[in-house]
Amino acid sequence: MSTIILNATTDQVIYQLCLRSEQDFIQTYLPFAQVGNSSLSYNKNQLLDWNRYKLASLSDLEATLNSETSDLFSDDLGNSNLKLLIDYQDLELNSEAIAMLERTESTDLVLYSLNHDTSTTINKLLKGTNIQVIDYQQIPKDKVTKEAYLQSLSQLATDYAQRLELSLNPSQLKQVASSAATYREIIDHLDFLSLTDKPAQYINQLIIEDKPILFMQAFGTRMSQSTIDIWKNIPEGEMQLSLSLAYTKLLKAGEKNLIKDLIDTDFKVKTSTKLTPLTRWKYFLWQVAN
Repeated sequence: MSTIILNATTDQVIYQLCLRSEQDFIQTYLPFAQVGNSSLSYNKNQLLDWNRYKLASLSDLEATLNSETSDLFSDDLGNSNLKLLIDYQDLELNSEAIAMLERTESTDLVLYSLNHDTSTTINKLLKGTNIQVIDYQQIPKDKVTKEAYLQSLSQLATDYAQRLELSLNPSQLKQVASSAATYREIIDHLDFLSLTDKPAQYINQLIIEDKPILFMQAFGTRMSQSTIDIWKNIPEGEMQLSLSLAYTKLLKAGEKNLIKDLIDTDFKVKTSTKLTPLTRWKYFLWQVAN
């Protein structure tokens, strides 16, 4: 029995199922990608030959695992290679649930959640078990998963470009892969390039520069001009996030006078109509710098 727990997007779940079923990912995934149907409820209670269940309680889990286990010993040879796909988003994975998973005789078992909810507690419960966790949400922290995922993106770019008969060299395909964060984006990017007369010349249009991560930026009277410029050029939709981050950083640095100005700025951003929120924010940054 092989059990895996996935915290992933729909695309990533499909990719992992293809790997475990030894199915061609592109051939399997394209119908989902091209018609926009990536719902896991596709084909009623099955997805890529996996029997799919959505469970909300331990009794549901026990009943599902027991019923499938008993089928393994029936006269129906079609059940000899059962593959169970369980949506555990509403199920608490506690020690009792983990013990059930360890005891099951199912040939292949995948639990997935489209929400990021792998906790330290779950990881502790899984210690010493044979259950594998792939948490795509934690890719930057997990070197092994990150390398495998980037390799799969690169392979998809290569395979799909061949299918489209795009004459792109390995270096150009690497650019396409690095310009995308998901399988769907790679397919969209290559579809776009296939519509152009000279695909290689349009690759640079796919590259989007990484936006600086605000919580990693310094904030306070000692900020450099380049750091001030980062804070100054935030989108208006990130105003409240920026105010909150600035407050946390000023509080930690003990800059009480600036905290008062920040609270005043936040109040005026929410209540005043004379100036735009971004103008208020930029004035506050001028106060910090001066």
